[in-house]
Amino acid sequence: MMGEGPELSRIRDELIPNGSPGIELLGRVHDAEKWQRIASSKWLVVPPHTLEDMGLTPIEARALGTPVIASRDGGLIESAGDHALFFEPGNVDELRERLQEAARMDDQDYFLIARKSQDSLHSYLVPFSFYHTLYHKATQTTVPHPAAT
Repeated sequence: MMGEGPELSRIRDELIPNGSPGIELLGRVHDAEKWQRIASSKWLVVPPHTLEDMGLTPIEARALGTPVIASRDGGLIESAGDHALFFEPGNVDELRERLQEAARMDDQDYFLIARKSQDSLHSYLVPFSFYHTLYHKATQTTVPHPAAT
């Protein structure tokens, strides 16, 4: 588990105070390690129930070809994409069902979802050049032509 979200202390203190086989609580990690771990993961699980504004991590996962299991929380619905597996925020039973669904998925279906999830980013994200152009248009001042004065 990566990150320092609002539930980290509760997870450490109440849910797995003595650790658990197969679970590593990493806390905050540097970007290079985060991207390496996401890229080498089969799924990215994003479970917040905090009215997430956008959710950058699902976008990063999709860019790396890793599909997403996410809560229907705020902006995660859009950033996780149409091919994500969703569950209601805070619904542990539904999260378990999505995890089991992902575990049962055959390779062909998995790779199709991973590819579609990655490919659909092109229609979701606006190219950086759009913001660059918009910024320059917004900061330009119109200077009257000398002949007009």
